[in-house]
Amino acid sequence: MQKSNPQASEFKLVTGSVGYRTRSDVTATPAPYLTEGSQNVLINEATDREGDKVESRPGYELFGQENLDLVGVKSEKVFRTKVGEDKALRFLKNGDLEYYDAETDTWELLAEGLDGDYPTRFSTWWDGAELLRLLLFVNHSDKVYSWSGAIATLSEVTDATTIVINETIATRGFRTTGTREIKIKDSTGVWRTATYTNQTGSTFTVTDDLTGYSFDANAPVIEAVREHDNKPADGFINDVIMTLENHVYYGSHSSSIVYMSKSGDFTDVTFSSPRLATDGWQFVLDDFMVGFSTNVAGESGNESIVFFAERDWIYRVQLVDLSEGSTIAQIASVKPIIVSSGQGAVSQELISKVKNSIIYINSYNELLELGSVENVSTVQQTPLSDPIRPDFLAADFTGGAIRFIRNNLYVTAPASSRTFILSFREDQKGTRRFWQPPQILPVGQLSDFDASLIGHDDSVQQSYTLFTGSNDNGNAISSKAFFAYNNFGSREKQKNFNRYFVELYMTTNAVVTLTLLYEYLGAKDIQNYTFRGSETDFLFVPNPAASLGVNSLGTAPLGMAPGEVDDLVKYRRFKKVRPLDFFEMQPRFESDELDARFQILCHGPDVVISKSAPNKLNN
Repeated sequence: MQKSNPQASEFKLVTGSVGYRTRSDVTATPAPYLTEGSQNVLINEATDREGDKVESRPGYELFGQENLDLVGVKSEKVFRTKVGEDKALRFLKNGDLEYYDAETDTWELLAEGLDGDYPTRFSTWWDGAELLRLLLFVNHSDKVYSWSGAIATLSEVTDATTIVINETIATRGFRTTGTREIKIKDSTGVWRTATYTNQTGSTFTVTDDLTGYSFDANAPVIEAVREHDNKPADGFINDVIMTLENHVYYGSHSSSIVYMSKSGDFTDVTFSSPRLATDGWQFVLDDFMVGFSTNVAGESGNESIVFFAERDWIYRVQLVDLSEGSTIAQIASVKPIIVSSGQGAVSQELISKVKNSIIYINSYNELLELGSVENVSTVQQTPLSDPIRPDFLAADFTGGAIRFIRNNLYVTAPASSRTFILSFREDQKGTRRFWQPPQILPVGQLSDFDASLIGHDDSVQQSYTLFTGSNDNGNAISSKAFFAYNNFGSREKQKNFNRYFVELYMTTNAVVTLTLLYEYLGAKDIQNYTFRGSETDFLFVPNPAASLGVNSLGTAPLGMAPGEVDDLVKYRRFKKVRPLDFFEMQPRFESDELDARFQILCHGPDVVISKSAPNKLNN
């Protein structure tokens, strides 16, 4: 075998990566792509250099208290109250609904006794009489629930009829009409309920005597959830809910009827003849409801509500104004969007919006983009998951969710412990989309809360702040960056090399293993080499006097806040390797050290064409 000549060789470097792809043959995929086997690494934009870097992903840490009870999170909501506060809620598989108390960093009980076998779905509605923004929710029953989001702290239980809070009642958003209840958490952790008939300043007048209970100073006081029985219709099982233009839409997994409420009363679905624009309505579909979304209707720019019914049906609601004498009436109807069989959505949680498009998972485990629905007969559906189709076909999306947050589309498959990320990046040619490698995370539902991405555990009663820190709640992260096979521009010629160049950023405790597979799946040989952040001969430690930003993780990191890791140092090395003739070669980078981080800037060998002929192939 002819050895390569160091003086004549030229390094063929791969800088960063352009995305993750598994549909095409791994030996025919361009070298800058990451491919099957990659996990827990991210492709993030560079700030001061060309090319995106491949980096080990940040970890996740507990959000709220630890609780290892085998009760996962079924659904979630972030609700903005009248006073402008965001309240994070999560619904558990045991039927409890909890809210997050930022003051104590704990999840507190809001309501109980709901059906944990079904998700709780949420929407918001403006109460023009109370001048309150209400959270509405449904849970596979003939009830609609409402909550104002009012939360305060206890000053004192003065006597059997008087309760005083530290805040002003009106400014916290407590309701002033109807049957009104507050709940106070006593010193044993039990919530005590009192009906109030009047409110003035900071004082509630109540009909329930709570003087027999002990309460801690500044104990939480919340408005109780209100139940509205037999709404919108007696016996109608509410499974999904959405609000548009203050009309509330109710759908059921066991009915082809969809109700629309009056704009001024979410419990009233009646209408006059002719129907007025503020009236309710009743739509009849061809199958049972799955979920709702909204869509911009073409050039008109008007937002329209969209219905998904079972496997085969998608509808757009059409509201057409017309004059009836001096009355402005409105016709409400639904028109089916022409789609192929099986192209409907599978659950409400697996439907989301990306700008003017609807993104959802269909019954074939495809991620589809539904464009403008101005003309219902010419709607375009784009399969976004095609580049990683094998990953999607193998995933179980039961209990999963889709969220578009800060130019990244997250798709969770909790039963497979996978989170898929489709990144959107703007450049001179427009919007570039590329898939990130799968992330191994225990989450199903996702919340965008307080500038952080919160993931809710599908198996235990815990939630996490994602993409933060350097470990997974105290556990090491197994990061793998498997690049596509590289034939260096010549599939039919043998090559060899005796040096492999790597340029990394890494923490000093990082240990990165480079595995070289010669021929498909290492058919000819497998060689392993280790790079350590403690090897000072190959490190370029930043000078403290240098300008800020030398260790930047990128302009748009997948962490929710711009990230910098101060202890990253540069590692550069020409690693001597044993020369070996090959047609194609795959490099794999791996690391699983606790609290270690690394970035791959570029890598590649000093490859030359071999002078040896593959004689045994010439028959």
